[in-house]
Amino acid sequence: MAEFTNRAALNYNNKRTVSNIIKGNMIGTIDVTKFAAGEYYFPDDSVAYVVHVFNNSDAALTNLKLTDDMGRYAKDAEFFTPLHYVEGSILYFVNDTPAGNVTPVIDAETGEMTITGINIPLGGTAEFYYRAVANEYAPMGTLDEDKIVNRVVVERTTNAVEPWAAEETIYPGTEPRLSVTKKIDHDDLTEGEEVVYTFEIQNTGLAALAAGNDLVLTDVFDPMLDITSVTLNGRALTKDTDYTYDAAGVFTTTTTAIEIPAATYVRDEDTGEYTAMPGTAILTITGTVI
Repeated sequence: MAEFTNRAALNYNNKRTVSNIIKGNMIGTIDVTKFAAGEYYFPDDSVAYVVHVFNNSDAALTNLKLTDDMGRYAKDAEFFTPLHYVEGSILYFVNDTPAGNVTPVIDAETGEMTITGINIPLGGTAEFYYRAVANEYAPMGTLDEDKIVNRVVVERTTNAVEPWAAEETIYPGTEPRLSVTKKIDHDDLTEGEEVVYTFEIQNTGLAALAAGNDLVLTDVFDPMLDITSVTLNGRALTKDTDYTYDAAGVFTTTTTAIEIPAATYVRDEDTGEYTAMPGTAILTITGTVI
């Protein structure tokens, strides 16, 4: 255990007076760092975290406790936890060697994660790798307050000393997040009858997708169609300019044909949950079965 000495000094009217010298022993110190694998999060997607705990003292440390608040924050006099731990995702290493299984305890009320019984040798490092999912309480928007500040605390369970802490901040992802759903107006087709295919393209990302952003929709129609109409949000598209359709039945939009607005997220003031209002584009293809 390292010994330290310290004394105070008074300076007044060019005179100096010093106090007595005190002595003490420095209880083992810890350096804690926390990193996210990426800078951004998306609803219902997982975020990978790494926590490094370095024993910077002069003795082995035993029975440490680690608590991750999972980004818990206060808003409108209530608390919300925007991340939840992915069960079974944790990996635990001491000095780069697997240190066995650990079972985090998740607080049923707060969602915070706790790991106990951590032992780190003198000059050693404990590392924890785990994943957490951004849930319905994860702020989604473009304001400065829209972020997750995730704090981890490491402390002794046997000594009343100041805990060691680290935090990591991640932000809502701003890239487009696309999905597509295809529908047909009726299932049983006969040659010569009209059929309508509808493609609903949704964007749950915070960025719009402007025309010219290389978005292409491709479909192979079987049975083939004699296409009579193609529209995007009710606007007629032009063959060869906005789409192509070849002799093999392959339909492809051009890179400038489709644009999709950004999503907006609405926060329920009663529950604190964020709900997506996706940006949407509706592509409709009408033709005769051939």
